[in-house]
Amino acid sequence: MKLFMLVPVLIASVVFAVNPKDVGTTPTAAPGQPGTDAFVITEINSFSCSYASMILGLDYVNAEDVILFTDNETGDEQLWVCNPDDGSQVSSIPMTWDTPSPFGIADFYPGGAQPHCNDFGDTMIWYGMSFADSYYNPYESNGRGMDCDGTYIWEAYGPPTATYGACLGMLPDGTGASAYNLPGITTQLSGLTVYPIPGSLGIAVTAYQNSAADHYIWFYEFNGSSMILLGSAELPTCNSSYGLSYSENRDTYFWSWGDGSTFYISELEITETSLQRETWGAIKSSF
Repeated sequence: MKLFMLVPVLIASVVFAVNPKDVGTTPTAAPGQPGTDAFVITEINSFSCSYASMILGLDYVNAEDVILFTDNETGDEQLWVCNPDDGSQVSSIPMTWDTPSPFGIADFYPGGAQPHCNDFGDTMIWYGMSFADSYYNPYESNGRGMDCDGTYIWEAYGPPTATYGACLGMLPDGTGASAYNLPGITTQLSGLTVYPIPGSLGIAVTAYQNSAADHYIWFYEFNGSSMILLGSAELPTCNSSYGLSYSENRDTYFWSWGDGSTFYISELEITETSLQRETWGAIKSSF
């Protein structure tokens, strides 16, 4: 039986100080950067979720074929679980810790769902099916998008005053953390996902860039000691860019974004035009 379907919907009546819809360093776009590869984005589906007030951090769960996303509306902070084809609600988990301000979400799946969520209002990561447990976040309140590669949880560095990009990898109790700079970024990060590269690991990130003319995804390869910029691709037109998640099942990406007060999730097909690397199909089969 699916674990997420067993969780009742509750409402937490709390207040938080920072609205994530207003968090961003500058409306000036951080430009796409050259790298060893070229990427092309094709939007293949898009939907909103009328039951949610916000769609922030994303995580596609392969074992369940669902999308997790965070909602930071005051008094109704939720982890929503939705259908990846149309956004219809599957279930939800209330975020009931003290004054929650959730953003990033990463599902650690060691034989059962264990969602981990950061908080841009405190210094902890909250986890478990009831979010009753927590551990110290090395990025404290500056963590944004999150993902798990099966062993490590990865987190984007996103303080409002950011002038460079970075991320860290840590064990799912906050220990063993190592941080890495992400070259080519000069603004506040939002989404992060891992994706497969034969023999190594891919990291892709997005930035808030509120009201910017252009938005991008940046792609990196982690070689075990540093992040190598592979390239970037321009996203479809939006007001703000939030979460990002790669689906191994579909070989596509899910991206959350805002257009004024309305939030959406888009499914993106991303192809690589460089001849230096294998096709995405080959990458997927080796993951």
